[in-house]
Amino acid sequence: MRLCPAPLRLLLLLAGLACLGAGAASDLRAQDEEGSRAPEGVGKEDEEREPPRLRIEPIGLVRAGLRIEPEESPRTTGFDLFDARLGIVGGFGSILEYIVHGGLETREGEQEIEFLDVALAVTFMPELHFDVGLYKAPFSQEELLLKPDIKLESRAQAVSAIAPGRQIGAGLSGSFLEERLEYGVGLFNGNGKSVENDNGSFLYSGRVQFNTVGPRSFREEFVFQMGGNAAFSRDSAVDLSSMGGSPVAVEELLEFRGDRFLWGLDLHSSYRGFFFDAEFLRARLEPVGPEGGVDPLIAQGGYVQGGYQFLGGFLEGLLRYDTFDPIDGEDRDYLLIGANLYYLYHFRFELQYAIGLADAAPTSNLADGQFLFFLQLRL
Repeated sequence: MRLCPAPLRLLLLLAGLACLGAGAASDLRAQDEEGSRAPEGVGKEDEEREPPRLRIEPIGLVRAGLRIEPEESPRTTGFDLFDARLGIVGGFGSILEYIVHGGLETREGEQEIEFLDVALAVTFMPELHFDVGLYKAPFSQEELLLKPDIKLESRAQAVSAIAPGRQIGAGLSGSFLEERLEYGVGLFNGNGKSVENDNGSFLYSGRVQFNTVGPRSFREEFVFQMGGNAAFSRDSAVDLSSMGGSPVAVEELLEFRGDRFLWGLDLHSSYRGFFFDAEFLRARLEPVGPEGGVDPLIAQGGYVQGGYQFLGGFLEGLLRYDTFDPIDGEDRDYLLIGANLYYLYHFRFELQYAIGLADAAPTSNLADGQFLFFLQLRL
């Protein structure tokens, strides 16, 4: 991979920030240990009035391994660096939080280094947070998961094609009923990570979800969660080629002009080691041609997956049915078989095998007979 000066500066900046974060975090821990013993004459009330401190913590992700691809796949067999990301997160007191995060992204078959998240969040109360910067628009259950937390190597086809993903904008979010009910709304440029707005209009996006127990990490009881999301924008030159399907449709959607309406529903359920997820997304595009409107274009799809975690979550097996109906071309249906081995929080080993159903055409991430093995390290 060739590094041009700008990406190289970005990589060095992120590495420097991460090193700074690690050093600052160490210093803060040392200060905390030194200050854990109050000086003579300082009472408990004085300790409680101690001013808030700046928190800095490095974050990172590396996923590397082997891919074995069939002949019809656009990818080649060999070792691959699936992901490499680095950044810092932190805050000031309990009110202000921030994230600066970058890494490798694949564009037109080539990997480039770019910013992924650069955002600030202000917490007024649990029910009201204000977010601004470059971050993910509130849309899709799987899209909003952190990359190291998704069950398989990549997100479902429909999620990758339809969800707005990272955008530049601002929004509100919060939770009610002891975090059982959560919401997020936002106003964005609608051009992805680009700082430009193609026509001065905005992308409006919102999501709401409810689960029966609140935060669901390490829960032993039965958990049920439902969510829904919707988004709308009026575009004049937005790249929506991921919904195209056929080469002709892909070319026509490189600079889409018209109205874009997206919506979706999802659910999650788990009990002890068992888990089940399902999600459906739909996009309706209404292009505007030289002579007025033309027929709407529809793309839709989703996934159903389930599995079981053995040995207290150390080993996990899962099965996913992944389907996507692009704007033009045949449906792409795949059955994915995966196995994950987790060690503490930081390490994960995964095996994944893909089976194309009904002669499914290969995609940029999937092909019939594809086998993947990778190791994951997260900070």
